[in-house]
Amino acid sequence: VEDATDLQNSYTGKQTVTGAYGMFDLKLNALWRVIVGARLETTNIEVESKDKSLKKGELNETDILPSLNATYALKENTNLRFALTRTLARPTFRELAPYATFDLESRYVKVGNPDLERTLVDNVDLRWETYPKPGEIFALSVFYKRFHKPIETVINPFAANTEITWQNQEFANVYGLELEARKSLEKYIPKMKNFSVGANLTYVFSETQVGKDELLQIRATDPNAEETRQMFGQSPYIINSYLSYKNDSLDFEANLSFNVTGPKLVLVVGGGTPDIYEQARPSLNLNFSKGLTDKWTLRMAGNNLLNAATRRIYELNGKEYVFQRYTDGINFSIGLSYKI
Repeated sequence: VEDATDLQNSYTGKQTVTGAYGMFDLKLNALWRVIVGARLETTNIEVESKDKSLKKGELNETDILPSLNATYALKENTNLRFALTRTLARPTFRELAPYATFDLESRYVKVGNPDLERTLVDNVDLRWETYPKPGEIFALSVFYKRFHKPIETVINPFAANTEITWQNQEFANVYGLELEARKSLEKYIPKMKNFSVGANLTYVFSETQVGKDELLQIRATDPNAEETRQMFGQSPYIINSYLSYKNDSLDFEANLSFNVTGPKLVLVVGGGTPDIYEQARPSLNLNFSKGLTDKWTLRMAGNNLLNAATRRIYELNGKEYVFQRYTDGINFSIGLSYKI
């Protein structure tokens, strides 16, 4: 990255990841199947500013990531699944680099943190699933994730002017419940034999630790402030659904999809000032695909048909204030493809 206005804002970054894994797939009997293994990953990241007085961002780690997946066949078309896994998340160059930029969207300066560490995540999943017919599914899942050293966006409490940076917090927890369904409508409405519906509903509870220095600032105006808050960017619920039509004889397919995510933390303001949350915004998309010949296919799509506004707000003394509000507009596209 080259920035002619400030030497520190020019930097180079290099990342090398080396991995190897071993896995055993064991069918113990007619009911039990177990897949167990581990992945070894070595990570080397280096980010260096052309201002040599600034600290390098470096990350050198070797991690063993074990996994255990077990499936128990309750019936021929019904399974119970259990999984224990460890995964990781690495900081990006932008998060490690001392690069300073003015973010026009949030109106704050963002500066990287060369002391960031990678995040390790322990995952526990339990899932019940059944397949009434080919292409159909009903499933219920519960999950838990424990984040060690999660990377969170925070206000730098020591900066002379308001400045956003990234920090590792001590921990974060995520608990969740997920319901998934996909069903053909032919059984209920014979004339709709080519139609199917599906939905995926997820409820999520998340919490992460507030930084010690930031917490001191907050408690200067609110002595009873909580030590934890919702994870940055994590919505408390996610809803995805669709209605699909497919006719093989006509080589025609259409899909109508709807999704919405709950309020999520998008800007940690710091001190006693309320944080900014992006509110739920529904989205509706429609797309068509029609085969004209064996080689030619016509595709049309309309995205964000509701054109719902993105609203980022904060609350103070029980009253809601708008920090930002904008719409993205409706997008239409048409395409023609040829199969070679």
